[in-house]
Amino acid sequence: MSDHRGLRSGHLVALAGACLALGSLWAPWYRVDLGAIQGALQQRAGFAGTPAGNFMQSLMALLPRSISGDAWQTLHNTDVLVAFASVAAIAALLAAGGSFGPGIRVSRDVAARLSAGAGAICALFVAGRAMNPPGPNVYIDVRWGAWACLVGCVAMAAGGIAASSAPRQSRAGDWSPQADFQ
Repeated sequence: MSDHRGLRSGHLVALAGACLALGSLWAPWYRVDLGAIQGALQQRAGFAGTPAGNFMQSLMALLPRSISGDAWQTLHNTDVLVAFASVAAIAALLAAGGSFGPGIRVSRDVAARLSAGAGAICALFVAGRAMNPPGPNVYIDVRWGAWACLVGCVAMAAGGIAASSAPRQSRAGDWSPQADFQ
């Protein structure tokens, strides 16, 4: 007889991953190195010493050395996908655990499958954005927020997969030869 209350450890891993993925959307994802751009402009032949070169050098002196942006500032669709999928997984996992009371219940297997699917899809999109940041890759660094989101999405998927697989119980006394052929 199995106990249908509470969440398995896979559910908790998926819940933690969904919270990490959602929270990382406000962390720095990309950094533009303006110093490298300034150095590249100064090395261009025929640009240094010209009025345009002097203007650009004066302008670059006013700007900070680097600019960082979070997912909400730099992404246009992936951030919404991750936010929606994370919130849906969090809500389903909390409902499966009984946090919303007896009137709102979700099956533990459904919550696990939802978080596994949402985490896998989001992990693919986030990995793509981490490997191919917006803009010229020479001047843009991927920051810790993108990697934290990827870890959260993978944890959401792995926890959902672990929770959706039924626990195996061996019943040594229940074996019969006819059971193998049915």
